[in-house]
Amino acid sequence: MKGTRPLDNDEIRRVSTCFTGTYQICNRGLFMLGVSTGSRISELLSLRIGDVFQNEKIVSDKPDFIF
Repeated sequence: MKGTRPLDNDEIRRVSTCFTGTYQICNRGLFMLGVSTGSRISELLSLRIGDVFQNEKIVSDKPDFIF
């Protein structure tokens, strides 16, 4: 996109401290996840707890066994 650029580390730190209120931890987590993965906001907002936490364990793309 014309006129856009990635945030530098200082800008990321400054933005992440601006979240306040009831959902500050959730919002900060979504922001940091988006910055870390380059995800679109629509992808982040479509995440559900079951996408990352199932059967009382964090979902992993790594196999539970070793060959």
